[in-house]
Amino acid sequence: MPGITRGNHYHTWKVERFTVLRGKALICIRKVGTSEVFSFTLDGNKPSYVDIPVWYVHNITNIGDRIRKTGKKPKAIVVVHLYGMPAKMDEISQVANRWQIPLIEDASEALGSEYDSRRCGTFGEFGVLSFNGNKMITTSGGGALICRLAEQAKRTLFYATQARDDAPYYQHSSIGYNYRMSNICAGIGRGQMTILSEHVERRRQIQKLYTRLLAGVPGLSIHQDPSPRFRSNHWLTCLLIRSQLTGVTNNQLRLALESENIESRLLWKPLHLQPVFAASPWYGNGTSEHLFNSGLCLPSGPSLTDNDIARVARIIRQTIAKAKRNRLFTMAFLCSRLYREPFSGQTNNPFHPKFSNNNTRKNIPKNSHISPFRAKTISNIKYTEVIKVKHHHGSVSL
Repeated sequence: MPGITRGNHYHTWKVERFTVLRGKALICIRKVGTSEVFSFTLDGNKPSYVDIPVWYVHNITNIGDRIRKTGKKPKAIVVVHLYGMPAKMDEISQVANRWQIPLIEDASEALGSEYDSRRCGTFGEFGVLSFNGNKMITTSGGGALICRLAEQAKRTLFYATQARDDAPYYQHSSIGYNYRMSNICAGIGRGQMTILSEHVERRRQIQKLYTRLLAGVPGLSIHQDPSPRFRSNHWLTCLLIRSQLTGVTNNQLRLALESENIESRLLWKPLHLQPVFAASPWYGNGTSEHLFNSGLCLPSGPSLTDNDIARVARIIRQTIAKAKRNRLFTMAFLCSRLYREPFSGQTNNPFHPKFSNNNTRKNIPKNSHISPFRAKTISNIKYTEVIKVKHHHGSVSL
């Protein structure tokens, strides 16, 4: 498992040397970071993006159509275990095996995650790990490549160390890169590996704590393992927000946390919405867009205490409660104004206090004020379906 440095460059030489040829196509999910595809597109390759729920059906059909029409097939399938949640590797592997397409696993966020008791990063032809500063463990940057064959690892090290030939002087028969990891960074990584299990366990605890503290809040849901086959490391705890119920959007909640000096982040923007990939083909059903518009990544670092998590959850609850109160008072104010003023220029409003037709008003409940909302006709006078607004000591509530 060679270690390398310099961010997404480990994707670059791995792809160029072992997997994708210039000008070829590859398949990648739509909702990932750009580093997964930058390395392919820099060499002239053409990515296609697919939504996760439509992956299996669409790609069996689309890959077959492509092969029949062009006589060519994608040179790679890139699987990304997003936010630590394992992908359905049995289904994806079945597609890759059927069409003999190399499978590359991006397990950058999934170190320690398992699918069917097998570690993420070990299913594909290659597996990629990240040791960036915000990942499960860190060497301050860079990552590692998991290879199936010893020869693959040997060639990886060859290209990562400037492709120097075995000679007593500097000789190069191939184009190489200076992507090797320094001894100091590697030493940090070896030390970090000894506490990997602790970091994984702590992140799982944080996800469970968020789930418990935010339980019962209408419109909020936290991602969970879909079944016992999935065992996520919960690298980041992700929250989905139904703004119709919470009264706040994901970005409004992000700003509320930011005002309390708490960092959170929106979920990945779908790649097909990135200007640089606007011309790329994509297949989907709106799932990626929905997640981007409603998702929020919460603070999940292993150094956070239970009190830290409780504070984040408390601010989320308070923000939603405040938004609901504001919406309630706004509705009450509008209802009150509609009740007290004639509408449509009519002075014979049956719900205005000065209207004197007792036969029309007698069915109105006592201690209630009625406000117009949807046009109907009673006693030949148009008014609206009503909302009852009771007055308590001069205040208004719904």
